[in-house]
Amino acid sequence: MSQFTPLVSFETEFEGDRITMKLRRLQRKDMQKLTPFMHAEDGETKVSFTSQMEFSGMAMDLLPEYVSEFKGLTDSEGNTMTIEAILEEVYFTSLLQELVVEVFSISRLSGDDAKNSEAPSPEDSKTTPTTGT
Repeated sequence: MSQFTPLVSFETEFEGDRITMKLRRLQRKDMQKLTPFMHAEDGETKVSFTSQMEFSGMAMDLLPEYVSEFKGLTDSEGNTMTIEAILEEVYFTSLLQELVVEVFSISRLSGDDAKNSEAPSPEDSKTTPTTGT
């Protein structure tokens, strides 16, 4: 059975607020848009800073489609912040980068998962003929 789930629960902290949300896996067209901005560093996926403004614009366009049930973030007066509100504020750049990296990461198979999902070799898929009695 496939391990695929269309939504993944994610939890993070930002300035003492515990934020929970549901993340949807990227569709191919959006993965292709994000890939040029991602790189591996110390075994982790990170956002490249070579074109920060272009990346920010893309994140503003993509994240509302992939983030739902965003809860737990408040401003200094205790007002609830929405994903749409934080996309407009440069203050939340590090949080937005974290969300983009997480959406990117959950959309790909890990190395172990990829090995487990490879097609069976011809040896494994051979059938044994049966004889009629």
